[in-house]
Amino acid sequence: MVSDTLSLIKKIFEEKPFLSQNILKGTMSYHELADIISHSHDIDKKEIVKALESYSLELERGFKPVFFEKGSEVKLTSNLFEITLPSTSKHLVQAICDQMYHKDLFLMTLGPQEISLIIEKKHSELIEGLLEKHMITPLAKTDGLAAVTLKLSHNAYNLLGLFYLISRALNWASVPIVEIFSTYTELTFVVYEKDSLNAMKVMKDLINSG
Repeated sequence: MVSDTLSLIKKIFEEKPFLSQNILKGTMSYHELADIISHSHDIDKKEIVKALESYSLELERGFKPVFFEKGSEVKLTSNLFEITLPSTSKHLVQAICDQMYHKDLFLMTLGPQEISLIIEKKHSELIEGLLEKHMITPLAKTDGLAAVTLKLSHNAYNLLGLFYLISRALNWASVPIVEIFSTYTELTFVVYEKDSLNAMKVMKDLINSG
């Protein structure tokens, strides 16, 4: 039964998500995928191909909604660095926030045990001074970062698969994601500086395809 095969296909693709990427990107034919699947499952290849065709339609329906408004923008901010502090550094973080509030791009994530800050490199001396004043050593510091910010429509977050769609596109372009920050209508991906132009292109291509 094709329906039983389709259920099996979905289970296989959940365990090996790279296979579904091959379908959506068109890098492998249904027959090539059927060959792979038939090696480990005793199912007729023709039946597997039919199930793959059905599954492909489901995937396409799931990731075709248009959520980029006309005039959506992509902004690139370069020369960034990240510092990670223990969550006990609240006085230091408050001092940094007071200094950075009106200064260009400033991103922060508060976790149960750690606090991560993304700051422009030109403010590094200011941050170093505050670290010394509060006698706190960062848990980690990463230089050479950039942020690609995508402007979204107001109803974007009601749509399923938004974060996956964008992160998947970056993954296909071999762009590692360092951090993700979001507000109501902005989604920012922090990447390495060397990958920033490629990430920018990926975002613009997504807007144009939407």
